[in-house]
Amino acid sequence: MTAGILGVYLSLPSRNYYWDGVSFALTIEQAGGLKPALVHPNHLIYNTLGYLEWALVRALGFQVRAITVLQLVNIFAAAACAAVLWRILMKLTSSTYVSTALVLLFSFSSTWWKFATDADAYILSVLFLLLATYVLLTRATPNPVLVGFLHASAMLTHELAVIFCVPAALLLFRKRGARSALAYLATAGGITLPAYLAGFWVNTGGASFREFVPWLTSHSPEVSFSFSFTKNLAGSLVSYLQLFFGGRVGLMRQFFGPFEAIVAGLFAIFFAALLMVTLRHSRELFSFTRWKFGETEEFAVTWVAAYAVFLFFWLPRNNFYKLFLLPGLILIAGQALSKYQGSRRYRLALFAAAMALANLSLSIFPYSHVEANDPLSFALRMNRFWTNKTVIYYASFSPDDWFIRYFNPETEWKAARSRADLEEGARADAESGHDVWMNTSVIEELGPLPPTHFDSGQEIVNGKHHIRYFRWNPH
Repeated sequence: MTAGILGVYLSLPSRNYYWDGVSFALTIEQAGGLKPALVHPNHLIYNTLGYLEWALVRALGFQVRAITVLQLVNIFAAAACAAVLWRILMKLTSSTYVSTALVLLFSFSSTWWKFATDADAYILSVLFLLLATYVLLTRATPNPVLVGFLHASAMLTHELAVIFCVPAALLLFRKRGARSALAYLATAGGITLPAYLAGFWVNTGGASFREFVPWLTSHSPEVSFSFSFTKNLAGSLVSYLQLFFGGRVGLMRQFFGPFEAIVAGLFAIFFAALLMVTLRHSRELFSFTRWKFGETEEFAVTWVAAYAVFLFFWLPRNNFYKLFLLPGLILIAGQALSKYQGSRRYRLALFAAAMALANLSLSIFPYSHVEANDPLSFALRMNRFWTNKTVIYYASFSPDDWFIRYFNPETEWKAARSRADLEEGARADAESGHDVWMNTSVIEELGPLPPTHFDSGQEIVNGKHHIRYFRWNPH
């Protein structure tokens, strides 16, 4: 099963790159070594690990980009998550069928599948949480120090893993008492807090301690907490649905061909079988024995509830942060299905297959093509115009620009702080034989330049992107 999941992931790496993944790869390649620029408060050691992985691959003679290395690490880590989760479910359910079907549901759910084949910090962090869960749930007396070490590894990879301390500490308290729970918290905190303090000192050059908390909790200015109950509820419900089902019919139409036709046909078969079996045996759906709410059930529910409450107020429409609670949802489903007493009709397997085929057709397969990603397509198109003699000026650097810069690595980019500096620098570059280009942010933020200064341009302007680059003529 794990090999099969790994094979599927490897065959369809995402080209719909997550913007943070492009930023990570750009930072890694520009660092030129283990530099402070690799340290980031939201994912403290991720870029450093990524740099070491990329440097190792290059030392072995493979000339690949950092984003490819990050994707491959994620793919193998996601397959490892499937293996660990299967073992946990087998311990809880004692059912090979339930464990396998739920792991397939987990592995090919929309958001997980997308990020498993992309570059991001979430997959590695969730792997450490699953390893900690394995220790907690498969041992009669789990080692609190080992759990603390694994949880610290998750938090150092992505700081949102901190919320896992709620179910972990509660379970250790229930199993081994207060001393064990405190030992776990001391280990996790004793590793994580000094590491973040060291990262803060390295990243900021020894700024005052008063700035540590703002640095630790820093985030994009456009995101924040929301306290509108109705909007948060609606956004949360949509995001939980998108956690399992994603994509667009328009994407399927754009890339429709023999493969998409086969996938659509298989989906129709599995969905029809699921619908038929469900309707014919609907009375069996509620054939459960009484569910005793024990330690493991409490752990899974607390895991989901702790994250769900936080994410209800923090970016409720965001679905990829909910990857941190997805394993908890799967554990709850496993514990519920282990109490099922009706005849096996393979509804769960049919549902997982139909979901996987829908996601493959509407999202994963289309997004494995460059053409589905406008900024990437534009960046690769600019390879025809830009060389190692190209200098590009910008006033602000948007996520779309990250793509364009990353996939044109030979170009030189310069920030334009004022109109006078822009014209002086551009003229000097042009006189030294460089090909000077500017993006639209220069004009929008520093004011228009005479039309005679531009002799050609390339752009993508639609409802999602506003990308414009102009070639500057000094005459």
